[in-house]
Amino acid sequence: MTAASQSSPKQPTASAGGRLRWLDGIKGLSILWIAYFHCYEAYINKGLPSPLDADYFARLIHQLNPQSAIEYVAAIVEGIYAAVAGVGFHAVGVFIVMSGFGLSFSLARMDGPPNGWRAWYASRVVRLFPMYWAAHLLYLISPFEARLEPVDHRFLLSFLGDRVFPIYTMFYYLNPAWWYFGLILELYLVVPLLWALMKRVGTGWFLVICAAETILSRYVFMFVLQASGYYLLGAFFGCRLWEFALGMLVGVWYWKDREWVYDQLFSMRTLVVGIVLYTLGLYSYEY
Repeated sequence: MTAASQSSPKQPTASAGGRLRWLDGIKGLSILWIAYFHCYEAYINKGLPSPLDADYFARLIHQLNPQSAIEYVAAIVEGIYAAVAGVGFHAVGVFIVMSGFGLSFSLARMDGPPNGWRAWYASRVVRLFPMYWAAHLLYLISPFEARLEPVDHRFLLSFLGDRVFPIYTMFYYLNPAWWYFGLILELYLVVPLLWALMKRVGTGWFLVICAAETILSRYVFMFVLQASGYYLLGAFFGCRLWEFALGMLVGVWYWKDREWVYDQLFSMRTLVVGIVLYTLGLYSYEY
């Protein structure tokens, strides 16, 4: 890493307005994947086995029962298509990583919040809540909403940002997609602590500590407290902290040497490693 790249990093993929086109592209693909996942589950899914099962293709072939080589190939193609569509919810993790990236990239560029953390929090509230409130108001007036739950006191709790307590009645209340808002609020609340920790211990140890915290949180909620799986999904930020911390780390690295990080992110080696790790992660669910 050269001194020139630290003092005046080049921007290989920024538009004239300063936006990172590759970042917008990743977010756009993630949105499409998530939206198609929900469309697939609601209208297209034929009740095929879950792609998260270790014996997915064996169960798929047994269920479809192809009678010829052509039907067998068609079944495999359909299984791959169904698997890609069926794990679209994992694109949410991309948004968690990108959220951490965007925040730490901005903080690194200004060496922390220029007007202090109180002003930083105020800017976050102004940025997040108006659109969230608009979604609630749209829910009330839109004739196209499927109103499966009554509008009661929980509507006010959700309007104020509560998507956690009580967990079973608030996490998916009215619009299940709104659970993500609660997770982002929690992560934003601890950003000053995370930023201070990363500056104190360095990016490497920062990621190790956050990974250990994530594993410990998941173990406690799953095996000690035996609490709702919603906490692992995002009701408690500590169960998704590693993803956010990874984004923060990459954001800092990207500010220091953009060309190097860009080349690493979009190299063939990274693609292969990512596919292998993702596949291993999927099938680790079975164990």
